[in-house]
Amino acid sequence: MNREERIYLDNAATTAIDPEVFQAMLPYLENYYGNPSSIHAHGREVRTGIERTRKLIADHLNCTPAEIFFTSGGTEADNTVLRCSVDNLSIKHIITSPLEHHAVLHTAESLEKEKNKIIFGNLADIKMRLDHIAYRVKDRYKTAAFFEKAFG
Repeated sequence: MNREERIYLDNAATTAIDPEVFQAMLPYLENYYGNPSSIHAHGREVRTGIERTRKLIADHLNCTPAEIFFTSGGTEADNTVLRCSVDNLSIKHIITSPLEHHAVLHTAESLEKEKNKIIFGNLADIKMRLDHIAYRVKDRYKTAAFFEKAFG
C-alpha cells in the first residue's frame, strides 16, 4: 500500500506537519538551531524567532504573549495545566473519565494524594450525568473539568 492509499486515524497522537508550518520551521531546522536560553548570537536568533511566534499566536488568540506557553509535548502540557490550575488558580475539583489519557489520569491521581482538598471525580461514577457535572462545577470552588474529546 503506498502512502496516498493510507488513511491515518490516530491524529490525536501525532499528525503530519502542515506544509506551511514546515516551511516556516525550515530555517530553524537547517540554520537557526542555537539554544534560545544562551546569550550567544545563535541563541539570540532562535529566541527572537520564538518570541515572534509567541506574539503571533497571542495576537490570533486575542491574549498577551505572556499567556502563551510552549511545551515539549502533550504529557508536559497536561501536567502543566493540571498542576498550575491547582497550585496557582485554587482549583478544587478535577473531573475526568477512566478513558482519559494516563498523562491526565496519573497527574490527577497524584494531585489527589498530594492535596487533600482536591476531589477527583470520575465521570463513570456519576454515570455521565451532565446535570450532576453542572451541579459540581457551579459550587463555590473554582473547578477544572477535563472531558473526553467526544464532548468537544
